[in-house]
Amino acid sequence: MSYFKACPHCGAHLDPGEVCDCTLTQVCAEARETFPERFTGKTDREVVAEIASVVKRAAQGATNTQDGETEHVDHAVSASNNTRN
Repeated sequence: MSYFKACPHCGAHLDPGEVCDCTLTQVCAEARETFPERFTGKTDREVVAEIASVVKRAAQGATNTQDGETEHVDHAVSASNNTRN
């Protein structure tokens, strides 16, 4: 008896621990279509590495971060909003 799981996106049968590359291939194809001057001729691995570096730089420049770390709050914060009529 063999064990496998199916990819939720494309239905491919995957071995235990195996990750499907269907979404990776789709993302790379969309990147090449959207930015042909930047990604044409690059491998999927190179496209993913470049996209990851852009995402990392964007996260570090976010308003609630400094040097890629999240902001630390030293006091208790409550998100509840109770109203009474």
